[in-house]
Amino acid sequence: MFFNNLRLALRHLSRQRLNTFLHIVGLTLGMSVCLLIGLFLRYELSFDTYHKAAQRTYRINSSWIDAGNKSSHYSTPLPLADALRSEVSGLEAVVQAHPLWDETIEVNQKILKQERLLVVDPSFPDVFNIEVIRGNAKEALEKPFQALLTESTAKKFYGNEDPVGKTFTYKKFHITVAGLIKDFPSNTHLPASVLLSYVADGQFLGHELNTWTNVSGTTTYVVLPDGYDLKVLERHLNAMADKHINSDPGIPKFVKSEFDIQPLRDVHFDTQYEGGGHWVKAVNTTWLWFFAVIGLAVLTLACINFVNLSTAQALTRAKEVGVRKSVGAGRLHLITQFLREAWLLTFFSGV
Repeated sequence: MFFNNLRLALRHLSRQRLNTFLHIVGLTLGMSVCLLIGLFLRYELSFDTYHKAAQRTYRINSSWIDAGNKSSHYSTPLPLADALRSEVSGLEAVVQAHPLWDETIEVNQKILKQERLLVVDPSFPDVFNIEVIRGNAKEALEKPFQALLTESTAKKFYGNEDPVGKTFTYKKFHITVAGLIKDFPSNTHLPASVLLSYVADGQFLGHELNTWTNVSGTTTYVVLPDGYDLKVLERHLNAMADKHINSDPGIPKFVKSEFDIQPLRDVHFDTQYEGGGHWVKAVNTTWLWFFAVIGLAVLTLACINFVNLSTAQALTRAKEVGVRKSVGAGRLHLITQFLREAWLLTFFSGV
């Protein structure tokens, strides 16, 4: 009986080719638009959620208040990470990432431009997920002038050769490749191409080491244990700002600095702090809601169009319904037959 009814539904759809075509095209377009927008939203909402401690990881941001006007920035002073490690107890991890603005390097006597060079602490792999192909990431970052290359960067530098143990030059510094890692996923605000071990050298970093009043792209992250009170960390940060920045005689009295704590999962959506920084800008959540409404509206219109086309066929199918009733078809059987046709059209559109 099931296959017989299915054959009847397919026969009817094949006879009404124009209506079947309009049904399928309308639903297909509506579903496609809705699915594409859904995939886009899922991608945007997945930023930095794949890290193992994402829910307990926070970024420290800087704020400057000048005559009542507050300006915010994702960067922090370079000495902040060491101060947090020495003065604040109970933190699970503190990590700092410093992008290098000079993107010119020398590989095999060739000058190359390489974007997204990132200097990081040895604790970086403990906070941010890195898929290591060769070498030991943590040990490599503990030694000065060591580098971890992503697969695409290693291929750019050395072709199909094994990159581990080879060297390249950044400024006057010779960097040894100590490991190979997978390319960072696109849904991260730190899509580095090269991870360099931290070296306390102002020329290497392109930044003064011990200054608290200058920020240059350095980002500081902390991982808090479960149950840690954020207000405790805020008090420590405010005390550091007062001690090292606001008390500086070179800072005007009407200018005040403070630090803010931001959950890692909010970084990509906070335009106040420029999102992920220099490499990945923030996405306003208002636009995400706007696209979500557009997707639902398009799908709703496709469904309305489907219903209107089906309703328009009601008169042409009245004779068929009468014949079916005269040979004993019940109300439930007729409903099931029409629904089966609708399901088939929806299935074809979905495919």
